[in-house]
Amino acid sequence: MDITIEICDFKTYTVLFERRNNPELTKDLPSNIAKQKKEDDIIYWKKNIESKKAEVYSIKLSNKIIGLFYLFDFKNYSCESGITIFESENRSKGYGYMAYSLLLEMLQKRKFINTWIYTKEKNIAAKALFHKLGYLETGDSFLDESDKFIKYSYQF
Repeated sequence: MDITIEICDFKTYTVLFERRNNPELTKDLPSNIAKQKKEDDIIYWKKNIESKKAEVYSIKLSNKIIGLFYLFDFKNYSCESGITIFESENRSKGYGYMAYSLLLEMLQKRKFINTWIYTKEKNIAAKALFHKLGYLETGDSFLDESDKFIKYSYQF
């Protein structure tokens, strides 16, 4: 099965937002993002996509959208990233690894020098994915309610 990534326009993002915003997925997000109102989230992404401060990519499996990537906080050829795979039946099958590999390849072609991501300390699958991709734990973290989020960085 082929995994591809494709940049989304804002209209596509708003359609996919509904799938991204289900409670099964938001449980792994920081509380300020998980509890954000739909309208506020859409306004944030609209403003940042239009001003080129963020990019959203669909993750496709044999031409069916199964998830999203987010790139944001661009500065000096660096950015933060995030990933969402919508349905549980598409997780733990290597699709996130394949998609992230494509994303890292694209960022390298664009001459990025660094990308980073935060994940919950308890999210064993995400931590394993980032280690497998070559991300390193930076030592930076933050506490969100009762959860600790750890920063992972990838150097090109």
